[in-house]
Amino acid sequence: MQDFPQELTDKVIDAVYFDAGSKCMKTCSLVCRQWLPRSRLHLFSTLRLDSKTYTDRAGAFFQLLDNSPFPILPNVQSLDLRYDGPLDEAHMARLQECRNLRDLGIATSWEDNEKHWLVLQDFCRSIQSGNLFLVVSCLDFRLNTDIYLPVLIKILGGIPSLQKLCITGSYNITAPEETPAPSSPFPPNLHALNISVVAGTGLFFGWVLSLPEAPTFTSLELRLNVDDELDSLEEYFVRKGGVLESLSLAIWGASDRYQVYLLGSRLLQHTTALSELKITDLETPSVLPAILSSIPSSKLEALTIDEYHGTSFLADLAETLGSPVFSTVQSITRVPPKPDWGRFMEGY
Repeated sequence: MQDFPQELTDKVIDAVYFDAGSKCMKTCSLVCRQWLPRSRLHLFSTLRLDSKTYTDRAGAFFQLLDNSPFPILPNVQSLDLRYDGPLDEAHMARLQECRNLRDLGIATSWEDNEKHWLVLQDFCRSIQSGNLFLVVSCLDFRLNTDIYLPVLIKILGGIPSLQKLCITGSYNITAPEETPAPSSPFPPNLHALNISVVAGTGLFFGWVLSLPEAPTFTSLELRLNVDDELDSLEEYFVRKGGVLESLSLAIWGASDRYQVYLLGSRLLQHTTALSELKITDLETPSVLPAILSSIPSSKLEALTIDEYHGTSFLADLAETLGSPVFSTVQSITRVPPKPDWGRFMEGY
C-alpha cells in the first residue's frame, strides 16, 4: 500500500467514509500507517459526549487524548455536548484544541433539573476566558431551561465566525428589566437563524433592532406563539424582510384562526425576494391560502405546506397558487399531518 500516492489513498478513504460512514474507519485505520491520518480525520470528525454517561465517556475520552501519540482534537469538526449540570472547566479548556471545529451543539436532557441553567452560564464563562470556539460557524442550543438574553449576547460576541444560530426547546428567552443588555459585537457573518421557543422571540428581535446596524438574515426558521410580544419581529420584517431568501414559519397558540392569518400576513407581505418558503404546523391550516395571498410579489422556487384536506381549502389553495405571483414555483411539497399520539394512546 505504500506505493500508492497519498492523494489517491485519501480519496479512497473519503469515498468509503461517505458511502459506509464512520464504522469502516476503524478498519481503514488499521490497514497501514499511511491510511491512519485520513481515517482518524473521519473517525473523530464528529464527537458526542452524552449527559447520561458523561462521567464515564468523558473520562475515557480524555484519557485517550492523553495516551494518543497523535493529536485527535484537531480532527473534530462537529461537537455535541449534552449536560445535566455545570460544565467541567478542565474539559472545556482542553476543547480549545478543537481548532477546526465548525458545528457545536449544547443540550440538556428533558428531565427537570435545577442545575440546567448553569450549563449556559458556564459555557459563556468558558468563551470569555480564552480563545474557545473562535472558528465555529454553527451553534445549536437545545436546552430545557430559560435562556437569559444578556448571557446569549455575550456568547454571540465571543464567536465572531458564527454563520448560523439555532435556539430551540420548551423554554423562554428572558431578560430581567433591571439588567441592561451588554454591548457585545454581533457576528458579522451570522445570516441564518432558527428560533423555536415558548416565548421570547420578540425580545430577541428587540435587541437585534437596538444594534447600531440591524443584521441582515437571509434565512429564518421561526416557530411563533401568537401570545408572545412580537411587535419587534414585525418591525424587523418591515425593515429587512425584503432580503429574506428562505423562510420557515409555524404559528401556534391561537384558537382564533384570524390571529394566525393576521400574524402570517403581516410578516409575508414584506418578503419579496423569497426563493424557499415553508409554512407548516399552523393551528388552523385553513387560513393558509389567505396567508399566501399576502405576498405582494414572488421569486419562489420551492414551497412546502401542510397536507390539509377540505373542498373549500383545496379550491382556495389552487386559486392562490394559480396567481401570477407563484408562476416561478417549481416544486410544491406537502407535509402529512403529525399523528395525534394522545388520542392514539387512549385505547390502551
